[in-house]
This record gives sequence, C-alpha cells and structure tokens, in this order.
Amino acid sequence: DELHDNGDCSMQVRIRVTPNYFYVLQRLFVRVDQVCFRVKETRLHHKFGSLRALRQYTERDHEYEGLVRNFTPKQIQGGILHDPNQLVEMLPVRFDTTELFELGPRVPQPSKASILAQSSKDEE
Repeated sequence: DELHDNGDCSMQVRIRVTPNYFYVLQRLFVRVDQVCFRVKETRLHHKFGSLRALRQYTERDHEYEGLVRNFTPKQIQGGILHDPNQLVEMLPVRFDTTELFELGPRVPQPSKASILAQSSKDEE
C-alpha cells in the first residue's frame, strides 16, 4: 500500500457457501493517521435456484481524532486502530444502498477467433 508508516489499507473478502445459498462480504478498510478512518463494504447474497440476488453497498467514515479520543490507552496498545472488525460499528454510515437484481440466463459471447473465422468465410 502507498500509506507506508502513515496509516493502513486492507481488503478482506469473506465467502460463505451452504447447500442453499452463498454470501460474500468484501470490506475495504483505510486508516490515514491524523486524518480519517474509512470503510467501504459490499455484501452479496444469492439463494440457489433463484434468479435474483441481493447486493448491499455501505460507506462509513469518521475523522481520526474524533474517534481516537474515545479509546483508552490500553485499547490503542491492544491494536484497535488496526482492526477493522472492531472499528466498523463505531464508524457512522454515510451512504447505504440495497439492490435486488435479476440474474438472467448467460448468453455466450463469441470468441475473437470465431469472429475472425466467420469474417474470413464471408470474404470468400
């Protein structure tokens, strides 16, 4: 990451698959020391056999000093500033949207080779 000693940036992807559904959580965590904390999450849920899926996108952030002053020295030494799982619920939601979308049948796309072969036949 480009932050070097000035913060932290990490992305986590968690996937849960059961016989009935799958669930994906993608979380981007950014901490810029003395500036801000920011978390962007996308959740995706799909029940097998359904032609629909649910997607939720959330953005959270807080300015650095305003959040850090709420922690005890013991919490800071314990690494809370580096743990998105502990921080995420402390950050206020700035944007949240949920979308239900259709999963239509997959239409195969012709390969570049098949397009070239067809155009060669058309020229003959």
